[in-house]
Amino acid sequence: MHNSKDSLRDLLVPERSNRLLETAERLVQDMLEQPGEFAVWGAGNSGIYTRRFLEERSGGVLRPSYIVDNNSSLWGRDNIISPEEFFQLPDCPKRLIIAVYVADQVLEQLKGFSYDGAVDCLNMVAYYRAGDLWSIYEEHFHQLEETYNLLSDDRSRSTFAGFLNYVRTLDDRYLAQINGDSRDKLMDPSILRPGKQECFLDVGAFTGDTIVSFLRSTQGAYQSITAFEPDVENYRALCQFADKSGLERITLKRMAAGRENGVLHFEAGVSESCRLSESGTCAVEVCRLDSLPEAQDATILKISANGAEMDVLRGAEGLLLQNSLKISTYTSGSLLWEIPQYLKKQNPNYQLHFRHYGFGLQAMTCYAIPDGMEG
Repeated sequence: MHNSKDSLRDLLVPERSNRLLETAERLVQDMLEQPGEFAVWGAGNSGIYTRRFLEERSGGVLRPSYIVDNNSSLWGRDNIISPEEFFQLPDCPKRLIIAVYVADQVLEQLKGFSYDGAVDCLNMVAYYRAGDLWSIYEEHFHQLEETYNLLSDDRSRSTFAGFLNYVRTLDDRYLAQINGDSRDKLMDPSILRPGKQECFLDVGAFTGDTIVSFLRSTQGAYQSITAFEPDVENYRALCQFADKSGLERITLKRMAAGRENGVLHFEAGVSESCRLSESGTCAVEVCRLDSLPEAQDATILKISANGAEMDVLRGAEGLLLQNSLKISTYTSGSLLWEIPQYLKKQNPNYQLHFRHYGFGLQAMTCYAIPDGMEG
């Protein structure tokens, strides 16, 4: 563990490398030398970028026979099938590439299916994005240092430095040293310390995965849940999850949260990678959380908005101040320093923590807990 006396710059590895590319090139070579059908597990950005890399580096030879995903809203289109359907195939491919950032959860699933084929974990999002990202981090390193010095515990500082070393080297071993259990992503009970009267706002609820973590950490006791999911297919799966679970005091909203009320363009149909985007072909309703009646008693706010997290926070400034919300939010790109510094400015009593879950660039999580609410 690093401690508060360490300088962030001193904790960074001195030279850049690209271990991810080296690993991926070896895999491509092995697959070309031992041809055969294979499948990719992951239909979101991680899977898209991984399939793109395999096709590019093999001259179009390496294309998966199947794409497997846990998101039921995607099954039956674009050659995407469920895990159950995949493992029941009479000609089930003997090679499977896991291309999701929570690969640890998929590996656990594989044990239950007794899959005996070759399994590789590969997430190529960082290959296409990390080069420019490190340049941004280097340009704004003073901001990173300021953020590092705001963090409240040694594990957060260790996580922060380890993540930067991953971006610098694309070496998964740095993430392995700092990772938490991905089942706790965005809902770490040791930090949030949820009670039995929480009013939970789940922004970017996807198909209900964070709600499952919330229920596990509260042992099913809570005051209310309000979940926001703008993607039509994800929302349908979220409704099915809520109905099947028999949850009470839960409100589901097919909308996004943002800085202002209105309608914005939305990029849909890419699993948990759906996001607000000017290039999106869909329209989605956006609301300020401050203006939403169901949000006024909120105690915990979780945000997964694929880059729009700061807009969600700015639309909830009143709640931040009035309710002393406990915050859990992804922090990608420049949000790595912008969000914690913004939260600390809004409420100087916030205790800031960082945790990382899974493998890739997209899993850095900032927690902000009002002083006195920590366990």
